[in-house]
This record gives sequence, C-alpha cells and structure tokens, in this order.
Amino acid sequence: MQITGFDSFIIALTDDTGKIKTDNKSFNKNGLFYANASTSKGATQFNIQNISPAAQAIYGSDLRTESSVGVAAPTATFGANDLPIEITAALLGAGHDDTNKGYAVKRNKLVNAALVGVTHLGENKFYWAFPFGTVTQSGGMNWRTNNQNEVLVHDVFQFAAQARPADDLLYQFFSSGEAGFTEEAMLTHIFQGYTATAAPGVPGVAASN
Repeated sequence: MQITGFDSFIIALTDDTGKIKTDNKSFNKNGLFYANASTSKGATQFNIQNISPAAQAIYGSDLRTESSVGVAAPTATFGANDLPIEITAALLGAGHDDTNKGYAVKRNKLVNAALVGVTHLGENKFYWAFPFGTVTQSGGMNWRTNNQNEVLVHDVFQFAAQARPADDLLYQFFSSGEAGFTEEAMLTHIFQGYTATAAPGVPGVAASN
C-alpha cells in the first residue's frame, strides 16, 4: 500500500459509549469538525503507532517454542497549523466562562472522541479511522521569541484508541477506490450517531482540502 501526503482529519467528541455529541456549536451540525486548509490553515500530521499487538517470545529447552500476543494499543498524534480556539478548547476539555470570558479547565476529565485521518493514493482517498478513544494535548506548548524568522507554535494532540463499546471496533481503514465505497457510509459507520449531510465543499464540512 502506497500513500502520499496528508489531506485532513475529521474529529468528533463522543460520550463514554462512543456516540458523537452534537451540542457543541464549534463543530458542524452533525458533531464533526474537518481540519483542512480552509478551517485550520492545513492539517500537519497524523502519526499512527502501535497498530499491531506486541509478540512475546516464550522459551523452553533453550529454544523459542511459543509466542504470545498482547493487545494492540494504537495511538495517533495529530495536528494542524491553526485550529480554531473553540476546537482547541473542546479537545482540552475546557469550557467557556461566560462571566469572565476565556476557556476554563475545572477538574481533570476524559475527553472522548472519534477520529479519522484522510490522505490519498493517486486519485483515491485513503481513510484511517478510530471510532472511539481519548484525546490529550501532546508535548505541551513551547512559546519562544521570534528571531530572523517568526517562531510558530502549532496545535498537536494525542489520540489513544479504545475498542468501541458497541461492537469492539478498534480501528478500520478504507480506500475510496473500493467498489461500493461512499464517504457518507464510512462516516455513518465510524461516527456513531452521525446523520449524513449533502453539503460537500463547505468549509468545516468537506473532508478534502
């Protein structure tokens, strides 16, 4: 399998059963946010790790006689050049302070989400989808002075995948070149509770750049 570049990522907040939330107005009416060139000055990375379980060698009589396999624990480090502050706040678990303004974090709480990375292979799109997991900020934020060039700080988050409670789905990948594939059907399957939309090409709605 050969892929090239990185188009965008799609993310939605979910409850602890994996059903997407639609009450945050920073996301579109279906509860999704599309990070792409239109909405976030471009998605920058989607680094997937630990997609296969680790194999453990078991020895006997001075030989490797068996192997045991653990449980896969996939993670995805994802980022964009400039996520809207409302989306960054939502992914940090921060709520808007209507009285004092700004976004406040009160008590630690899990931020559950579903996540899809979108890239391409020739004329076809390729999707790597995680239907359920938790989001945390990745690597902190290192503010530094400008010098001869501007020093920019970008948004980077870590997604730790979990099996979706409804069907034990851990991850799934798709190619738009497969016969019968549609993006809307894929979104409906991955984002539990998603309602199909007929508005491609609108910023914050279309998955492509």
